Amino acid sequence: MKKCVFAAVLALSAFVAAFCEEFPIAGWTFMKAEQQRPVEVVVKEWKELGLTHPMSPILRVNSKEHARIRRMLDLCQENGMKLIVHDERVHWNCAGKVLKDDAPYRKCLALAKAEWSSHPACAGFVLLDEPDHNQINVCCKAAQLMKSAMPDKICFLNLLPWYSWIGPRIGSDAYAPYLDRVARESGLDMLCYDCYDQLAEGNDAENGFNVYFENLREWREFVQRNSGRRFWVTLMCLSQYHRSLRSRTDIRWQISTAAAMGAKGIIWYYPDLSCSQGMNNNDNAPINILGDRTEVFDWLSYENRRFSRQFGAEFMRLIPEGVFFVGFEEARGGIKPFVGDADVVSVTSGKKPSLVSFFRDEDGGRYLAVVSLSRTVTSYVTIGLRDGLKPKRLDINCAYQPIPVEADPVMARKVGQALVNRLGDYLSPGQLVLFKLR
Repeated sequence: MKKCVFAAVLALSAFVAAFCEEFPIAGWTFMKAEQQRPVEVVVKEWKELGLTHPMSPILRVNSKEHARIRRMLDLCQENGMKLIVHDERVHWNCAGKVLKDDAPYRKCLALAKAEWSSHPACAGFVLLDEPDHNQINVCCKAAQLMKSAMPDKICFLNLLPWYSWIGPRIGSDAYAPYLDRVARESGLDMLCYDCYDQLAEGNDAENGFNVYFENLREWREFVQRNSGRRFWVTLMCLSQYHRSLRSRTDIRWQISTAAAMGAKGIIWYYPDLSCSQGMNNNDNAPINILGDRTEVFDWLSYENRRFSRQFGAEFMRLIPEGVFFVGFEEARGGIKPFVGDADVVSVTSGKKPSLVSFFRDEDGGRYLAVVSLSRTVTSYVTIGLRDGLKPKRLDINCAYQPIPVEADPVMARKVGQALVNRLGDYLSPGQLVLFKLR
């Protein structure tokens, strides 16, 4: 009897652990360790921004700032965060000759492992940002060695996004085979990429929208082809070049669309401009070049923490299925208009576009995520459901609550069914809602 109870407790613990897996929210850091502001200040800001997996400042090969990183790890542990360590000993630069002789890089891995990997707050290590075709073979080999040496740690490799002109730079004439190849040859179960065109303005806005969703669609299809893989996406929390962050809605819109498209992690570019020496025309960041908090700090803090509390654990366990647009007559970014399916016969949102995304869980449950794609006005979304479904909506405490539906004979005649039920919801600009259908 005791054995049965013990086994049941273990099974329940495993279920709870799987259900409550934390959605990673990270932030790029580009300053060197010796330039970093006081560690206590920085970690406090990370915590208050709602980050779960911040990135450490760069620890150079001959740096004497190891104590600073150790202190940072200790404080992250105290505050419930995991640190992605940017130790140049295991960076791509030190792996440059690994294809001919991997012994030197193995020694570097051993040093980093001995110093950092046993710390409970060490999430993993940075390998490289945006490799091109001259670097990717080395990256894949180095990733294999890092995962072999530290299989429980993240090997953080951030890839370039897909553009119509980028093929020669990444060494592939299509994105899908490139992603499959990197996953296969690196052995990594988590890959990341960056895309910022969703904040493009003026004449670039429409193309930026298409580029953003084309990339998210490619990555969603990548994880559907490659079982067990996940992807993170780098999003924008500042203004740069022709891309402008103008409101809290811009933050919410990016989080909502990324999660609804199947991302299992977000890393922000980039929260802290202090010590950046005015790099490019980066502006309007959460922490400005003077080290002051801006209004964007509050925007990012609220939206990160709100998403984590309501949706984070759920989106970590849900498995992507089909994804569609509502409000566009033709495909955008390779995503087709929604025409209904066996459970959801219709979705409308007036003249305002929406994203409609389906998920399932391992127990056969089916879910519908809807995101308002407007960034300026509230929209009313109407969802037609087949008879017999009893939908529930996820509330702020990550609990599903039953919601009322009403019969809609007009919609039933329109779609050719005997009975259709309707539910409606007002969505703020960029708002995400998640329904459990069955």
